[in-house]
Amino acid sequence: MYLEKEPYVALTYECNRKCNYCYALGLEEKFKKEMSPEDFSRLLNWLSVQGVRFVGLVGGEPTIHSKFVELIKIIEKYKLSAIISTNGLFGKEKRPGFESSSMKSVTLHIDEKPNYSKAEYSQLESNADFLSELDSELSLRYVIQSKEFNLHELIGFCNRHSIKEITFSIATPGLLGNNKYVPLKAVKEILPTALRAIEKARASGFRSALATLLPLCFFEERGFPLPLEEGKPWGKCCVNKRGEFDPSILIQPDLSFNVCLKLPINEKNILSFKNLDNAKRALKERFLKLQSKPLMKKCTGCHYFQEGECQGGCLVYKQRSLGQ
Repeated sequence: MYLEKEPYVALTYECNRKCNYCYALGLEEKFKKEMSPEDFSRLLNWLSVQGVRFVGLVGGEPTIHSKFVELIKIIEKYKLSAIISTNGLFGKEKRPGFESSSMKSVTLHIDEKPNYSKAEYSQLESNADFLSELDSELSLRYVIQSKEFNLHELIGFCNRHSIKEITFSIATPGLLGNNKYVPLKAVKEILPTALRAIEKARASGFRSALATLLPLCFFEERGFPLPLEEGKPWGKCCVNKRGEFDPSILIQPDLSFNVCLKLPINEKNILSFKNLDNAKRALKERFLKLQSKPLMKKCTGCHYFQEGECQGGCLVYKQRSLGQ
């Protein structure tokens, strides 16, 4: 868990895997290959003078950036801290980047073992061993695509590598909508599977949660307790404790930026704005307009939706016009 909503930087949308459920599938064809060290330095300077302390590194696969270790040194230069999401299939030449004192948290996004070659899984295990010996916090994230997956295998992997946190998410549409995702009507069928996995992970001593935002009625209809955040229903994204629009910004390899990687709500060069607050305001009207639309017909009569406690689930489903 982090102390602030850190901006995320997609260093590249290139990847050394082709997971069919990936939200970034196909984006490598829409953007420049990678962010240049010069642009990255300009960006971090812009962020650091605003008092930003953390920067998230995502992709694609961020470690395949040709200057990955150099970029980590730039983070050190500006005295920022990094968190990174990686598939764990990086070469040994990338390891110095993870050994940096600026690297505070690493999230391994892993698939089920049969989806790796023998060499890939060996590399994943080796890198997980390496990461487990470092001071940075190590966690695991798994994307649920169906009601069947090997939780025992995931827990075994975590136990082997001293990982104490497992986050689950449900495969949702990506920006281009060309990935394999769970249709909205099937999400309700997968919800019990996800919640049971979280319950079992917690019973095994792990911190565990569901990251995908779902309509609160999905929980009520299945007889599950509502997800809570500080005692209140958790049903809206990009909003702070005071109910104000406060998203985590995603900055693309070409310095354009989004309020969410999966939504086509974006602006051009973020450095053309005075600060992050101004950049967020440029996205606010379009985001709130989408958020205010009902996902399903029954949303219009739902007190959670009408009172602003639920936005009707993940906005990418609204964007894809599903469930209308």
